[in-house]
Amino acid sequence: MDDRLFKLALMSALKSVHGDRGGAATMDVLKFWSDKKRAFVRVSTHHFIMFSTALTLVSGFQDKACAFRIHKVAHALSSLAIESKLQDHVIVKEL
Repeated sequence: MDDRLFKLALMSALKSVHGDRGGAATMDVLKFWSDKKRAFVRVSTHHFIMFSTALTLVSGFQDKACAFRIHKVAHALSSLAIESKLQDHVIVKEL
């Protein structure tokens, strides 16, 4: 599977679950790794709920079983590089 076919699978999921409104959602595949079957996908905040429900509910593409998993959500690409579990969190005293 290449990046174009992956995007087609995502758009197909949106359209099959949400109809024409889902098919009109805007999204971009920024980076796709075919060996890992992972991608960075940019979706507007307006379409995110529609996007995530479509990926959760879809069960196939081109007569083959498939499933999508959302590993991480971020408001900016730069925040994907930060792992909050590894950060030193400082508790600030209340005044």
